[in-house]
Amino acid sequence: MLFVILSTEILLTNLRVVFTTILNCDLEPQFDEPYLATSPQQFWGRRWNLVVSATLRAGVYAPVRRVCDRLMSSGWARSIGILAAFLVSGLFHELTFFYVTRETPTWEITWFFVLHGLFTAVEVTVKRRKILQRWWPVRHPHAVSRLLTMAFFLVTGAWLFLTQLIRCNPIKRGVDETLSELTLPHIIVQQAQADVLEWLKSRDAQHSRVQSSGNYGSVSSTRDLIWQWPSLGFHKCNFDASYDLHSNLSMAGWIIRDHTGVAFSWGTTNLGMSSSPLEAEAKALLIAMQQAWSLGLDHVIFEGDCKTLIDPILPSYLPWTPPQKNLPSGSCEGYFGNGFTRRVDFLRPRGGEGSWFRCFYSETLKSSICEGRNVRMVPDRIVMSKGGEKLEEVMGRKEEDELPEFREGAFEVAEEISRLSFNRNRRIGGGGSVISRRLVNEYIEEGGIKRHTMRDLVGSIRAVGTEDFVCEEWVEEPTLLVTRFEYANLYHTVTDWYSAYVSSRVTGLPNLPHVVFIDGHCTTQLEETWTALFSGIRYAKNFSKPLSVFRSTTSVHNVLFVRREDYLAHPRHGGRVQSRLINEEEVFDSLHRWVASGSTGLAKCRINLVNGLLAHMTMKDQVRAIQDASVIIGAHGAGLTHIVSATPNTTIFEIISVEFQRPHFELIAKWKGLEYHAMHLWKSRADPTAVIEKLKEILKSRGC
Repeated sequence: MLFVILSTEILLTNLRVVFTTILNCDLEPQFDEPYLATSPQQFWGRRWNLVVSATLRAGVYAPVRRVCDRLMSSGWARSIGILAAFLVSGLFHELTFFYVTRETPTWEITWFFVLHGLFTAVEVTVKRRKILQRWWPVRHPHAVSRLLTMAFFLVTGAWLFLTQLIRCNPIKRGVDETLSELTLPHIIVQQAQADVLEWLKSRDAQHSRVQSSGNYGSVSSTRDLIWQWPSLGFHKCNFDASYDLHSNLSMAGWIIRDHTGVAFSWGTTNLGMSSSPLEAEAKALLIAMQQAWSLGLDHVIFEGDCKTLIDPILPSYLPWTPPQKNLPSGSCEGYFGNGFTRRVDFLRPRGGEGSWFRCFYSETLKSSICEGRNVRMVPDRIVMSKGGEKLEEVMGRKEEDELPEFREGAFEVAEEISRLSFNRNRRIGGGGSVISRRLVNEYIEEGGIKRHTMRDLVGSIRAVGTEDFVCEEWVEEPTLLVTRFEYANLYHTVTDWYSAYVSSRVTGLPNLPHVVFIDGHCTTQLEETWTALFSGIRYAKNFSKPLSVFRSTTSVHNVLFVRREDYLAHPRHGGRVQSRLINEEEVFDSLHRWVASGSTGLAKCRINLVNGLLAHMTMKDQVRAIQDASVIIGAHGAGLTHIVSATPNTTIFEIISVEFQRPHFELIAKWKGLEYHAMHLWKSRADPTAVIEKLKEILKSRGC
């Protein structure tokens, strides 16, 4: 214990000299010769670690004593304040030891401080009541008091304090950590080789057991170990971590290669203390990312061997993919991608034109995206301001007046009388058979927000009979209903845009759906961007008719026919483009007549044929047409290059003449993961009937 006192004082004294020299000012001393203390009170209160003593006195002792003074006598309040200060000090020391050793506390140090706090409280009480002077009026010399005090500290310190200090062995830990920094590269390589060989043996043994069970046939275990080159333009960074179960020390290594397999950056680093192998792997990934960022690399594939770390993080499915099965809750994909994987049908359709209402639930976000078909909005049953006014016209209006309050029947869905039975005009969310209150609480959780408008909207929906479902205005376009909060704030507006994007992708809407603001906010500068991002903006209270119905049009397919007409592009061929399909006009006209006749034989879908005259469109409009298309038809030609911008669910139908049997666009479709169909011609003329039949086949495969 005396060694601890002396070494701590020497260390802090040296630091004081250094700081005094650098800052050219004198610092207050941390200790006042603690080995000359004549009692525990003097040691802890006036001589040992004066800064901490002052902090505990002001931060723990004084507040605890003030509280206790109201409940008990001042003597007891003083003693409890002393014990509280020593208890906090003990817990702080336990936390420090745990941070250094990562071992479960054994609480000897806490008991050391509690014991000293108890003796100090007794000492203060005895001195104040002068009990000792009645029995021992002779005062003993300071030398005796000092010896008794140091003896008390040595005995209790060796019994409780030094036990845990010796157990954690800080000197050995410090030496091991320093040596790990000085380990030579060839020693690290040798250790890595030994680890790899050990891992291969274990993997081969495990694979042999799997093969004997017949699960994988005769697949070679070494095939999976071949390193794969990244694609052109990408780099690959392999990372790994090592972890010592005894010392909790960890290290990381990484190597970055280009698409030819040439390594141009690698290294190792000491990660210090880690609480688990998983934490070490996560630190190694962070180090690898920092190294790639410092090199200015943009397209990097990170590859590691920790499945627990890689599954929820790598690879990332962003920006969008079809719904993933068994998506881990809390994963990166669950937060920012298609995590709405659980579908709940509250009202199922009957027939091709029937009504329905359903929600897609995210386990990670604890929220839902809901959609419906044949939904009627009754603006008179939505209580809020009109919305869309100029800011200067509504100065002083409260936000509560702008947020919607939905009365019963604010939204309605049509339902056959045979399904309604005697429970007509029943509310969705009000205990009827369409959706119970329990399901509303489960899939549209109230959460921590003060006013959940979407939950109230769903709660207001009721089902009405089809004979009562009369509407004066129909909205055919795919439409998003949006309630904005902090509509003039850029951060909240950007999150609203992202939520609208996610809703469009989950429900399969086109890239530019219409938006109806279910709020009474006025216009702001940010509304210009809403107009640019979506096909149209309307306010719920601004509908000209008292009743409006939103029909889901997800069953409408845009079929884009990419045309290749004559235009002046370059001086070759007399300034005219060579035709790849001689009867292109005939084929398009046949498709147009087939769609316009209404007798397509596709009862579940409606078709919108788009005349893709790309030469007369701006580049922005060309890309928009591609992204809004469900099926893209075209003869082999440069215009089909636009399919690089197509959405994941797009189908490509290429008409290829005998002179242009080239795989350009088939390979692009394969790279994009798009469904691809080809019609190979004998010459350069296509049979319109055959094109129509092929298109019908494609649309039927899409659920029509």
